[in-house]
Order: sequence, then C-alpha cells, then structure tokens
Amino acid sequence: MGPHSVARTRSGRPSWSMSAQTAAVTMPMFLFDDDPDHRKGYRWCSEMVERGVYMHPFHNMFISNALTMDDIAQTLEAADGAFRALVAAGPELAPNTRLAALSA
Repeated sequence: MGPHSVARTRSGRPSWSMSAQTAAVTMPMFLFDDDPDHRKGYRWCSEMVERGVYMHPFHNMFISNALTMDDIAQTLEAADGAFRALVAAGPELAPNTRLAALSA
C-alpha cells in the first residue's frame, strides 16, 4: 500500500494512510496513489459534493471545531459512498475534461 492509499479497517470503513503532510494536520489534502492527473481525486471529491460534503480535489482543506458529531457522521457516510462510486468506476475512469484542458 502506498503513502496516500486507502486501507480498510475491520469495520470495512476506509481509512487514510498518509506518509506526507502538506500543512498542519487540521488542513488535510487527500491524494490517491497512481493518480498523476487527479482523476481519482476529482471523482471522489465530486461524489462527496453530490452527498452534501464539500471536498477539494487538489488543495488543502480546513477542519473546523464547529463540526458536530452529526456532521462527522454525515461526512463518513458520504466518504463510504464516494469510495464505493470510485471503485465502481474502476479502471475505465476517464480523465477529468476540465483538468485535461489545463494541461493541453
């Protein structure tokens, strides 16, 4: 398993294994292994947004101490669904057209 890959806990929930931190621990940036054009990260973040949780695909985020336990539960539930959608997309996951245009 690589430095930014998803592992599974005994309960089956995803957990992040990160060996690099780009800022303070309260400002995480989620990255996927083998994702040089951010297609996995962009798709996962898009899936999170569809589930009501804003995540940025290639920038640090900020964690607020105003989050409630319900907010955290909603975020974990959204992440489970987003991971399932990412796995379902599989190897046929197409490059993100917005990001591809930037590198053209």
